[in-house]
Amino acid sequence: MLRLIVFPVLIAAILLSGGWPPARWLLLLWVPLLLVALYDALQRHHTLRRNYPLIARIRWLFEDLRPFLYSYVVEGPLDGRPFARTERDIVYARAKGELDSHPFGTELDVYSDEYEWMSHSIAPHGRCRSDPAGSCRQRTMRQAL
Repeated sequence: MLRLIVFPVLIAAILLSGGWPPARWLLLLWVPLLLVALYDALQRHHTLRRNYPLIARIRWLFEDLRPFLYSYVVEGPLDGRPFARTERDIVYARAKGELDSHPFGTELDVYSDEYEWMSHSIAPHGRCRSDPAGSCRQRTMRQAL
């Protein structure tokens, strides 16, 4: 019954803050939190906010702060077990009916050792222009290996 603990804790904090004169400034913090929790408990739009008032908002706050806190966390977005964060983001986006693809590029590190590619040149090497038979091409391929 974690969802029922929010209201008694907030009411106790308000009563303690009101009874002790140096802590009366904390009423500026506790009363708005109680009002937000009451609004969350009484609204009918979102089930998570209704069942877990104020806790759901804190959860969403940390979800929004997650990209900024990556530098302090060991796990990256591709290292998650059993599913990476990028895969979970796709599932969340599809469940909400949002765009689930990222066009024009990738978030993967294509410069790591597991990716290979061949570079090409627009213009041939100067020595190969005089050798149309192809022996220059074979020499440069052996040199590249």
